[in-house]
Amino acid sequence: MPGDVLAVTVARLAALDVNTRRVIAAVALLTAPTVASVVAVVGDRAVDGLAEAAREGLLQINASAVLFAHPLLRSAAAATLSDGERRTLHRTLASVVSDPDERVAHEAAAAAGPTRPLRTRSTPRPTGPSPAGLPTPRRRWPPVPPP
Repeated sequence: MPGDVLAVTVARLAALDVNTRRVIAAVALLTAPTVASVVAVVGDRAVDGLAEAAREGLLQINASAVLFAHPLLRSAAAATLSDGERRTLHRTLASVVSDPDERVAHEAAAAAGPTRPLRTRSTPRPTGPSPAGLPTPRRRWPPVPPP
């Protein structure tokens, strides 16, 4: 995002109340934000923040899905977070989301450095024959270069 556009957008987001900024930050970091997931992250006041963000033209709420009015708003919302705020929010999101792969992604983003292997906590890879009857290849991790 060009610096001038980012600066104007960040200023627009900074003018919002704290609750609405928390809602916007959660929506920016969720893979598929819904009203329920935002409420789970932000709490009961999330509904007020969602309504304010929608009135300001920042978010659109369709059925239960929550979308940014423009993709650049999502980028700007994520850019306004400090490293600590981002890690804390990812940690919270990891405890709320139900998809195991998304949970692992949030756990990885919340980490300040290397942690125990996250790969072991993601969705297990299928084993046994594939639908075509061929064996499913097993990959070594980390990949071993050929001799």
